[in-house]
Amino acid sequence: MHYSSSRLGDFEFHDAVMTLESLTEGRLTISVKSLNIHAAAEQNDQPTDMEISHARMTFHDFRGLTFEPGRAWRRDAKGALYTDDPLIVYQGADAEEHLLEELRSGLCVYAFQADGKSRYHLEACGTEPWFAAQFTASAVFIEWDEFRCPAWYAR
Repeated sequence: MHYSSSRLGDFEFHDAVMTLESLTEGRLTISVKSLNIHAAAEQNDQPTDMEISHARMTFHDFRGLTFEPGRAWRRDAKGALYTDDPLIVYQGADAEEHLLEELRSGLCVYAFQADGKSRYHLEACGTEPWFAAQFTASAVFIEWDEFRCPAWYAR
């Protein structure tokens, strides 16, 4: 078994698929498919970035901060983008519930990163065509058994 503790920079999350496994006493566990690990990561003994067969991510002391659903954008006669949709940003428990609902359905990651040590930022699509969410966790652990193949972008 391979194991990583709070080292998200070792991974490439773009196009990874995340699904909720459980949320118990502030511990959020997510199943992740199509997660890639960089060649330079300590746990990767291959000479290239590798796709992990199946990973499990566990966030300790998880708390939702914000959830922003996407808005519909249009082009005006001059080709400039605009939207009439209001900006909606859910906060706290509402944000957390929206994110958990997306995870229950399964989501595809566009971007995922840690801002500092305990704040995480996610952009993805799921039931929403696009959304952004922020949450906190005191630590994140990623564990997996085996590599599937070279990362899609390294083939």
